Amino acid sequence: MNLYYQPDFSEQNPVLSGTEAHHVLSVMRHQAGDQLQITNGSGLIFNCALSNKSSSACTLNIHEIRRIPAPTYQIHIALGILKASDRMEWFVEKATEIGVQKITFFTSGNCERKVINLDRLHRVAISALKQSGQSWLPIIAGPERFESVIANPNSQLFIGYIPDHIYVNNLMNQASEGNSYLVLIGPEGDFTPAEFKLAVSKGFRPISLGNNVMRSETAALSAVQILNLIQAKS
Repeated sequence: MNLYYQPDFSEQNPVLSGTEAHHVLSVMRHQAGDQLQITNGSGLIFNCALSNKSSSACTLNIHEIRRIPAPTYQIHIALGILKASDRMEWFVEKATEIGVQKITFFTSGNCERKVINLDRLHRVAISALKQSGQSWLPIIAGPERFESVIANPNSQLFIGYIPDHIYVNNLMNQASEGNSYLVLIGPEGDFTPAEFKLAVSKGFRPISLGNNVMRSETAALSAVQILNLIQAKS
């Protein structure tokens, strides 16, 4: 059964509108009585039947409401803005499917671009949320300055930066179960030495994500996967 997203959907307002209504009515061509699932992206999934429809909206009868508890932890990935927007979209899509609570894009010394299409990235996250059948939409934020990102406290702080003279452990061995995390991943060209030093002074621990050299978005996705595996053990 397809899952649809409407942030203001509720018992008091059981209406789909906009692009979701268009998809229900014009793409899927649902008829009265068809069963649908709706999520508000904040932990609720509504099992419904299509009741009434117009050219731009449809009303549903709610049969059941499922409340999905929010995770007891938070995986927050902060990624330097990349040159290619499609690589950032790929990361948002895959990280949402695997499970992430927040993604922040930031500007730093080695970033070659300073802007992002936040609306487009939000739509990518919504699509991935629906495809993976989840009910909690991750927060997509940015662009923020690197200095602002590292000023935010979090339970466990990590930075994926490996100078030749520093030995670091893999994230799998450094992160502990049952916590929230903020992991910094640099853009193409990585962090500058000054940025790395500043992050460490704020409590960020250097970590490795494996023996291979990865693109920034691949490293960020690896961090998401590792942290989800750690939580699965708790």
